[in-house]
Amino acid sequence: MADVFEHISGSRSALTELVSKVPGIAEFLERNDRRAADKLLRETLAHRVEEQHSRIGDLQQQMMSGEALLLLDDMERAQTYLTTFADSIRSASYGYAGLFAKVKIEEEELAKIYEYDNGLFENVQDIATALDNVQAAIDSGDGLSAAVRELNKTAAAAIDAFHRRGDVLLSD
Repeated sequence: MADVFEHISGSRSALTELVSKVPGIAEFLERNDRRAADKLLRETLAHRVEEQHSRIGDLQQQMMSGEALLLLDDMERAQTYLTTFADSIRSASYGYAGLFAKVKIEEEELAKIYEYDNGLFENVQDIATALDNVQAAIDSGDGLSAAVRELNKTAAAAIDAFHRRGDVLLSD
């Protein structure tokens, strides 16, 4: 994925560039660009999680017969995990304090949050792989229970990873 921050900061207008020459404004604009990049990145991430969430419904339809029917509650749990993950991503703070706030989050800290959020795409890929494994188990008729357990484990791990987002600022 292209660097979202570079795209946003590279699209400044001539007026913004002129105003950025005023002392203190450049730092504010860069923080604002990082905040916008973080928001765009997390919206994209939440959308990707929701794409995986929608796959679960299709898989549940395929599981409506035989012993697979017994695993529908476990699939529902995975769906709940993905809903929680997407909602957490969308509703998290942007890691940014306003211009006149008492606590300022500096550029380095914003960059850490941005990199951490970018790393969460790996969690979404792990979920997609787990869903692929559930599909393969449905198709083969073998190992479905283990695949569903792994899906739930992977989805729960993604939520845990997101909740550790706040620890990024405390590290070092």
